[in-house]
Amino acid sequence: MRLLRSSGSVGLWVCLQALVLQVNHVPVATAVIVEIPLKPDLKDYFKLNFKSFLIVGHQIDKLKVIKERKCPTGDTSDSSTPKVIANDYFSSSLSYLTRKLRLAEDQLNQTLKLMQEYYLSDPSKFRELLAKYNFQDITSAEAARDQLVQYREIISEDLPVFGRFSTWLDKVPGQMMPLGNDVTKNLMQLSWKIEGATEADFTQDEKLRVDTDARNATIDKFQDVELRANSGSVVAASAAAWGAENMGYKFKQYGHNDFPIAAVFLKIQKWYECWEPPLATIVSRLADKLGPFPIWERED
Repeated sequence: MRLLRSSGSVGLWVCLQALVLQVNHVPVATAVIVEIPLKPDLKDYFKLNFKSFLIVGHQIDKLKVIKERKCPTGDTSDSSTPKVIANDYFSSSLSYLTRKLRLAEDQLNQTLKLMQEYYLSDPSKFRELLAKYNFQDITSAEAARDQLVQYREIISEDLPVFGRFSTWLDKVPGQMMPLGNDVTKNLMQLSWKIEGATEADFTQDEKLRVDTDARNATIDKFQDVELRANSGSVVAASAAAWGAENMGYKFKQYGHNDFPIAAVFLKIQKWYECWEPPLATIVSRLADKLGPFPIWERED
C-alpha cells in the first residue's frame, strides 16, 4: 500500500489560495464617502447595467437555493442551519461530511490502540487487524490516519468561512428573492448592495451615501469563497484518489450504511463544485462587466 503522508499539489493549492486572498484584502486608502442622486444618476446607471444585475441576481438566487437545500454548510455560524436541519437537508451539508471523516479518524485511532496492545500480547489478532485494513504495519496505519487528519483539517477550515458567507448572503437581494418584491425592485436594491448600501443609506433629498471602495469589498467576499470552492474541489479530488488507493475499508456509522473514505471525499468534491459555477459567474460579471458607478464627492 502506497501512503501519501503529504501532498505537494494540495499544499501548493493551499499556499496559492492564501496568497491570493492576502492580495485581494489589501485595504484601499483612497476610499471616500459620496452621495449619488437617485434621479437621474442612479436610475440611469441601473438601466445601463440592467443585464449585469439580471445575471448576478439570477446567480444569487441559485446560491440561496444551494445554501439552504442542495449543498448547505451546516455550520453553527450559518443562519440557514436551523432551517436546513428542520427540512432534513443536513446530510447534504459539509458539516455532516466532515463529521463522517472524523468518525473514520476515531475508528482508526481505536484500531491503532488495539494494534499496539495486540502487537506483543496476541500476534494473530494483530495480523488480523493489519489484513482487515490492508496495512503493512503500525507505521503505515499511523501514516494513513495522519493523512486523513490532514485532509479533514484542510476541508474543515472552509466551514466557518462558507457559513459566514451564507449568513451575509441572506442580506443580498437576488433576482426573484426576497419573494414578494418585483424583479425590478430586487435588482435595484442589489445594485445598491453591491456598493455596500441599502435603502437606509438614502438622505432626505434622495441621495445614496456610499463608500467608493465598497464594490471592491463585495467582490472580495464572492472571490474569497469562489477560490475556496475551487481549491477545495482539488483537495477533495486528491483525497478521494488517495482513499480509493490506500483505504478500501468501510467504516461504521450507527444507523447508516458502512462507508469507504473515498466515497465521502467524492461527495465533498461535489459539494464544492455545487458552489463554484454561480460564484465564478458573479465574480466575473462584477469585476469585468459592470460599468463604473456614478460618483460625486459629498459636500461637507
